[in-house]
Amino acid sequence: MCKNNRIKPECCFCTDSFSRETCECFSILLRYKWKIRSHPRYKGKRKDGKDKYRVVLCTADSYDFIDLISPYVIPSMRYKVDYKEYLKWRKEKETYKF
Repeated sequence: MCKNNRIKPECCFCTDSFSRETCECFSILLRYKWKIRSHPRYKGKRKDGKDKYRVVLCTADSYDFIDLISPYVIPSMRYKVDYKEYLKWRKEKETYKF
């Protein structure tokens, strides 16, 4: 996936509307079912004043997660899991600047 050693994927789930406890349960599920390590990361306050958290995967396990989901990713989202597709997407995006 990576072009060079400096590029490391960071996978996270945008679980902003879930409680820390729910995010911790999700992390436990990822570890138990697929051996993917993760943890909730505090991301500030929501508009309603409650804390928001995102479930972030450990970098080493992000590759395993990408391998797990890649067969199911729709073509328009391939750039999120394939570095070559990402470069292609970036080039197309730069072409359409206004």
